[in-house]
Amino acid sequence: MLLSTLPVHPQPLDGELLSSWMIRLAHGNGLKVQTFSALYFGREKSLWTRDIDHHAPAWLLERLAGVSGIAVERLECMTLRSYEGRVYERLNPSGATRFLLPLAVYHRVRRGFGLQYCAHCLAADANPHYRKRWRLSLASVCCEHATYLQDRCPSCAQPVTPHRIDMTTRAGIPHARSLWRCAHCRGDLRRGASSPVAADLVAVQRRLDSAVDAGFAFVGGTTPIYSHLFFNGLRALAHGVDRARTSSERLSKIDSAEATRRMQLWSEAEALMHEWPERLVTWCAGVPHAYSILNNADAEIPYWVASVLRERVYAGRARVSVAEATSILSAAKNAGLHGTARARNLSGRDVQRFVAQPCCSVEAADALLASLTREIKSASGERRWLLHRDRVMFLLGREWGLAVPQLLALVWQVDGSVGSPRSENHPTTLRPGSKQAVQGLIKAQGLVAAGRLPGRPVFLAARGRTLKASAVGERFRRAVRIAGLAAEIQDWKQWIRHRARNVPTQARGR
Repeated sequence: MLLSTLPVHPQPLDGELLSSWMIRLAHGNGLKVQTFSALYFGREKSLWTRDIDHHAPAWLLERLAGVSGIAVERLECMTLRSYEGRVYERLNPSGATRFLLPLAVYHRVRRGFGLQYCAHCLAADANPHYRKRWRLSLASVCCEHATYLQDRCPSCAQPVTPHRIDMTTRAGIPHARSLWRCAHCRGDLRRGASSPVAADLVAVQRRLDSAVDAGFAFVGGTTPIYSHLFFNGLRALAHGVDRARTSSERLSKIDSAEATRRMQLWSEAEALMHEWPERLVTWCAGVPHAYSILNNADAEIPYWVASVLRERVYAGRARVSVAEATSILSAAKNAGLHGTARARNLSGRDVQRFVAQPCCSVEAADALLASLTREIKSASGERRWLLHRDRVMFLLGREWGLAVPQLLALVWQVDGSVGSPRSENHPTTLRPGSKQAVQGLIKAQGLVAAGRLPGRPVFLAARGRTLKASAVGERFRRAVRIAGLAAEIQDWKQWIRHRARNVPTQARGR
C-alpha cells in the first residue's frame, strides 16, 4: 500500500540542492531513486530526464511537500529559481540561464559537467549532500577548504550523476549515505581533492559569495549595486578580458568552462573593479578595440559599466567627420550591407549618428494632410470615419513626435483630456489646437459617452476593436502613396522629425 506521507523525511540541510534532498528522501525510506519517482510521481513523468533543480514544476514541489511534510516555500528555496533577483534577474524556464552550469541532458544521459562538488565537504559531511551554490558558474572554489570544486569523477572522468548511484547495484535497499560514490564506476569522489588554491583567489570567491548572499555589492567603495546588476557587469568585463586574449586561449563559453579557467577569468574581471573606474580605463587604453569587445558581451551591459565606457573610453576615440561618415554609409550600401549595424561592422564604429537624418518638410506634411482632407470630403460611412481618424492620428503623432506605440498608448483621462499613463516621458495634457482636433475626431466618429471612459484608448479600429501598430503603419503608407509623397516621406520616423538634426563638421563619439 502506497503511504500518503513517507515515514522518513529528512530535513533539508543548509544550502542543499533540491535533487540532492530528493535522493536522500528516497534512500532514507529504503527506495531507489527511480522506484521512488515512479511510485509517487508516475512513470510517465520522467523526472530525471531534465534538470529538476532548474525546471522544478509547481506540481512536483506540491507533491513533495505532501509526502514529506516540508513546506513548499522551503522546497522552492532549494531550487535554482531562488537565485532570481540575486544572480540573474529572471531564470529562463525553457533553456539555459546565464551563470548556471548546464547539465546538457540528452534523454537520460548528462553530457555536461553541470554539478560540482568539493571532495573535502563530502568527506566531512555527516550526511553527504550537494550544495545549491555548486551549480553556479560563479562558484569555482570552496572557501572553507581552499580547493577548486570538481565537476567529474577522478577515476573515470564522467559527469557527477548522484540520482543514478543506486542503478549499478542489484541491492534492494540503497545505502542512505552513498552520495559520495560515482554512478558510473562506483569510485570514491572524496579522493578527488585538488591542490590548494592561492589566497588571493579564495578572497575573490569570498567576495562573489558575499554578493550572492547579500543581494548587493559595492563597487568603488561607496555605491551599493544590486547583485544581479553587479554580476552582469562582471560578466561583461570577463567577456572583454577573454576576447582580448589570443584565439587559442579564449573560452568558448564561460558557463561551461572548467573551474580553474573560470576562476582565473572572474578574478581578472573583478580586479578591473578595484579603484573604480581608473583601473578599467587604464586597461582599455592598452587593449585594441576595447570598447567594441566589451560591448559584444552575451548580456546587456548595466549602466554602472556602460556609463564609464561611454564617457571615459568611447569619448576618447578619433574624431569622425560628416564626410567620413557619409562615405562609410555609402560604401556599406554599395556592398549590399544595409543598416547602421552593418556599417558599424564595416568600419568598426557607429557612424549613423554623425549624418544628418532626413526630415519631413512642412510643405510635405501639409500636402499629406490636405490629401486626407480631400478624401474625407468624398467619403462616407465607415470609410469616412477611418480617414478622419487617420488624419488626427498623423497630426498628433507629428505634433508630439510620438512613435506609433506611444501614439496608441494615448487614453482618455478622467477630466476628458488625453494622455498616457504608461511612461513619464509621454505628454499628459494636450497642447493648444490638439484638443480641438480630438474633439473633431469625437464628432466624426459619433462616439457614445461610454467610448470616452477614463482609461480607454483614444484611437481605435473600426467597431471599437483594438488598433494595432502594424495597421497604423499600413494606413500611413497608404496615405503617403495616394498623396504621391513616397519620395518626400519615407517612413513614420521621418514624418515626426520636423527638421534635420544639426551635425557639426567634426563629431566626437560620446
